[in-house]
Amino acid sequence: MKPRVLVTDSPGAHRLERYNCVVVTILDVPAIAAGEIVPAGCCPLPAAAAAVQILMFVDGVTDVEVDERLGHLWVTHDQARIADDDLAAELTAVGLSARVVR
Repeated sequence: MKPRVLVTDSPGAHRLERYNCVVVTILDVPAIAAGEIVPAGCCPLPAAAAAVQILMFVDGVTDVEVDERLGHLWVTHDQARIADDDLAAELTAVGLSARVVR
């Protein structure tokens, strides 16, 4: 079994989980907490749904969890394929302001 390290900033809130190159990055997306609706193709979507759809198509992303109350996304990804800041940039490029939370 390969070693696994869990780093926690505050209990139950922010975490960075490392398993080889696979990490969980937390993104703060204010539009999610605000419950904003964003244009997406044929029909508008809640910001949370749009962000999940966008990130799940990014090479190296394997899972996205949403905390709508806080406006946070927990993104499981291979850091060798996509960096933390690039995840935020993917959302920002389509109009969803995002920043990495540590």
